[in-house]
Amino acid sequence: MLSCRGYLYTVEKTNDEKILFRCKNCDCKGRCKTNLAMDTILSEPTEHSHAQTIDQLPVIELRNKIKSKAANSEEVTNAAG
Repeated sequence: MLSCRGYLYTVEKTNDEKILFRCKNCDCKGRCKTNLAMDTILSEPTEHSHAQTIDQLPVIELRNKIKSKAANSEEVTNAAG
């Protein structure tokens, strides 16, 4: 997931050079492209048909941090029996 200028995007396509993102709102045609590292916008976001989703950004960022920590953690989970 990508956050850019108050809008949320999900991956639509990936190739050897770039990632194409589409707006998380399925009714919107907003798109943008980044490099594979997702640290450079290659094409500016297109126009959206809805307001920005600024209020959702902190929740999404926290969820992504938790997922990343879980994926990279070597901690053992408790298997209560």
